[in-house]
Amino acid sequence: MDLSGRRVLITGGPTREHIDPVRYLSNASSGKMALALAEQAAAAGADVTLVTGAPAGDAGSADGDFNVVQVVSAAEMAVEVRAALTGVDVFIAAAAVADYTPAAPSQQKLKKTGEGMTLQLEPTQDILRSVAQGPDRPAVVIGFAAESENLIDNAAAKLEAKNLDLIVANNITEPGSGFGTDTNRVTILGRGDYRVDLPLMSKWAVAGAVMDEVARLLGENSAGGGS
Repeated sequence: MDLSGRRVLITGGPTREHIDPVRYLSNASSGKMALALAEQAAAAGADVTLVTGAPAGDAGSADGDFNVVQVVSAAEMAVEVRAALTGVDVFIAAAAVADYTPAAPSQQKLKKTGEGMTLQLEPTQDILRSVAQGPDRPAVVIGFAAESENLIDNAAAKLEAKNLDLIVANNITEPGSGFGTDTNRVTILGRGDYRVDLPLMSKWAVAGAVMDEVARLLGENSAGGGS
């Protein structure tokens, strides 16, 4: 694959939605998949920016010539994605962005009272949808679907609803395919019933397969196939 001269923007890792200065809502994403994607894209010659949520704080020390932007919350990730989007050819949303965030986070540490607490949440911005359906949509937009049931149906619905070119789906309950692992087994879905089922392999190898798909789609666009 050759991505020379292409600009690739990738999101990765979890977001942390703070309840107070010391407590937050998050998930078990490690950011390893996004890091592998950034490394593979850079190795293929692309100009790569990785916008990554905590705790992937060591992403900047990874092998690979790419820019790392560290964020914490979904709101911060949305801002950084928007700032980096101009001129991007490929957007890959591999981050596990929180769907909800506390409506009124406390500026001070909440004290334990021994009683129950009700936490009001509000939805976060759908970063992937805003990019895929926005006026400055990149030529190729790819999402990820980490599912625990109905893998193909749920991923296909997300592909259609968010106007994606590809979606990379994995079952997080399957051994070796969950959060924090060094391996993954994915199914890649595209438009027109396009489907590629990959065996269990390293996340580095999965990232390489995704970049092969990116190169294919960019080639189709250059030939007038559209995206």
